[in-house]
Amino acid sequence: MKAILTIIILIISIPVFSQVCDVPKMNRYSIGHNNYWEDTITANQIEYWDNGNIKVEYVDLPSNKKLKKAYFKEGRLKLTVEVIQSYETDGSMEYNPKSGEDTIIYQSGICDTPDGKYIEYNEPYYSKNDIINTQGQYLNGRKYGKWQTEVSYNGLREIVIANFNSDGRLDGEYIRYYYNYDDKKAQVKWKGQFGVIKINVVIRDDVTRKLINKLQTRSERVGVWVLFDRGGNVLGEVEYKWNVE
Repeated sequence: MKAILTIIILIISIPVFSQVCDVPKMNRYSIGHNNYWEDTITANQIEYWDNGNIKVEYVDLPSNKKLKKAYFKEGRLKLTVEVIQSYETDGSMEYNPKSGEDTIIYQSGICDTPDGKYIEYNEPYYSKNDIINTQGQYLNGRKYGKWQTEVSYNGLREIVIANFNSDGRLDGEYIRYYYNYDDKKAQVKWKGQFGVIKINVVIRDDVTRKLINKLQTRSERVGVWVLFDRGGNVLGEVEYKWNVE
């Protein structure tokens, strides 16, 4: 089985094909297993910047969840995310120059798994107030449902809305908006769909080092993608068709 991608440019436009290739990361900050707490008591799970300001703290929530709150160094709110905490042991490889071999280093402790609402704020130099940059939901450590974020391309700000399935894969409607600096309704720039497909790819086996065929599941652009100008006029369309043989 193999997948063949057919791209049909319905209205010839070089920017149409190039701009659709950029899919931004929907959150900029690390929120996962970056803390290994020895204590299960919320009041003791706190981290400080070198200037004395709080860096990370927690608030107890119902259903055995916690609200993790992270701050910028000057004290402004950086992000909030609902998490489930559990005891985990994680291993990483570290090269030993004396023995010339890799050594497994283990670390254990109470770790965070994002599960619930996520809100991210702009850096302090953007505004005197806490302005939301990104918001969405996590389901057992994976992005889920509708996410919205603000991005910058070539110095121009845009708003992106994407949808994720329960496996954390892009799946569903994807829209990018021109950023409005007034109260007018934002104009769509790009509009299209993502779908989850299975593709047979050729990779090199880690053990035998031979090339093998492997079936991969991944998110790809599907259907018709449309590019608009700021006035709402269509500049071009690209159609993505995946034919599985």
